[in-house]
Amino acid sequence: MLNQVLIIDPSPADSATLKGLLERTFKARVILAGRTSIGEEEIKTNHPSPFDLIILDIDQPDTEDIHAVLRMRKMAPKIPILVIANEIDPLIFFRAFVAGATEVVPKNLLNSAVSLENIVRLTLDRWNN
Repeated sequence: MLNQVLIIDPSPADSATLKGLLERTFKARVILAGRTSIGEEEIKTNHPSPFDLIILDIDQPDTEDIHAVLRMRKMAPKIPILVIANEIDPLIFFRAFVAGATEVVPKNLLNSAVSLENIVRLTLDRWNN
């Protein structure tokens, strides 16, 4: 079950698209954060329930390279993290997994409800098994 999702993405357009797809597909409550530091604050604040998933764009203005993944994993050790990236770089993907990502996918794969639903389900299945 996906009740609450945190999206950390510096692109307002991409965030809005992902939010709409998640709300329609999963009926999830979606919180948007434009930077890693804002995402950390969202995790610290009291929400009705903890996040079921964090979607993190690895290209963050306030964090270099995979440090965003390391920071989120430290803040949220019990929440699956789906990392998205504009570049398809196997080294970045590998480093994101080592840093604690549950799944890593190119951002362009999340452009439809069907693709997003499949990737989210894969991420949650991987986390739970």
